[in-house]
Amino acid sequence: IAAVARFGKVELISTKTADDSHEAVVEASSLLGDRKPIVVIGDLPGKVNAVEFSRHGTLLVTASGVAGLYGHAAIWN
Repeated sequence: IAAVARFGKVELISTKTADDSHEAVVEASSLLGDRKPIVVIGDLPGKVNAVEFSRHGTLLVTASGVAGLYGHAAIWN
């Protein structure tokens, strides 16, 4: 699973190949083409500045906000 952050939201997108036989190494730009998000985390305040998976891959941390005004960090499972 890859996380793509843009426009105040984070989209979790599968990186599996069409035949589901293996994970694929993909470029970020190709994730935005034909692949549909598995999960969308929306309405994040301001610009998404960081997205990080936990070491075990069970949690996702997002950081967003408006520069000079406020920031917001969240942990998702």
